[in-house]
Amino acid sequence: MSPDGAFTVVVIALFGNPFSPRYARARRHGPARALDHCAMHVALRGPNGARWSLRERAIPDGARRRDQVVLGGSRFGWDGEGLSIDIDETTTPGGLRMQGRVRIRPETGAAPGAESAESAIDLDPSGDHRWWPVAPIARAEVDFRTPAVRFEGDAYADANAGCVPLESTFASWCWSRARVDRQRAVVAYDVVPIEGAAAARSLAFGPRGMDEIDSLVRRPLAPTAWGLARYVNVDANAGSNANATTVRVLRSLEDGPCYARTLVASRLLGRDALVMHEVLSAERLRRAWVRFLLGFKMGRAP
Repeated sequence: MSPDGAFTVVVIALFGNPFSPRYARARRHGPARALDHCAMHVALRGPNGARWSLRERAIPDGARRRDQVVLGGSRFGWDGEGLSIDIDETTTPGGLRMQGRVRIRPETGAAPGAESAESAIDLDPSGDHRWWPVAPIARAEVDFRTPAVRFEGDAYADANAGCVPLESTFASWCWSRARVDRQRAVVAYDVVPIEGAAAARSLAFGPRGMDEIDSLVRRPLAPTAWGLARYVNVDANAGSNANATTVRVLRSLEDGPCYARTLVASRLLGRDALVMHEVLSAERLRRAWVRFLLGFKMGRAP
């Protein structure tokens, strides 16, 4: 994200695309090979518009190494200093080119090379889904040739993994991340399972590593255009007096039938903060009409 929040870029490599109607159909007939349903999701947004890509493809086992993943013409690769993402995709729908590079350099907190088995956090009691905050505080160098966009700004990198589908475990979740100052960031991960009690974790990352925060409270946000309920974790006094920051949605970045991504004005650790917020309804994801609509947003790469 650029310092003024005007430009944002989100890049996600999906191995066993959880939003894929094709993958869902394949699983209904028995075990399905996740690598037959992979995708590079790229969402680039700025004052002059947006480009969005999610093309599904099969990749061979040899496309993955410990330090590199190749998805068609795109590539993720770790080196000794950070993550380089080379992007060569087309928008879905529309077929417009998206070509460029995003370079992510971790600053503090977890770093590339830390063992994921030791750093990952269980999101459910059974340990079927895990989250790894790889680089919670980082800088991004964004250089797109097509469209012509270049900026530097705050960045974040993480990884999620699961051995069962999301919709088999969760009803919904809300996730948020904010850089609160030069050395600190806050990540909140709240999940509502299909069975059992909801679980919430708010974590501060800084020079000394990761610390739990127990002082944050939930504040409701306006529902999405598709009617998804959502909330954000903030300081207890946020919005409680005339001088405090009003907790509110600033801009919608994605708004779909089961998922939304937004920029939120908030207050964390005593500071005003610009929050990247996500809400997922896995309950919606199970519905046939949602799977049908998602099919129109996804292309199939040759």
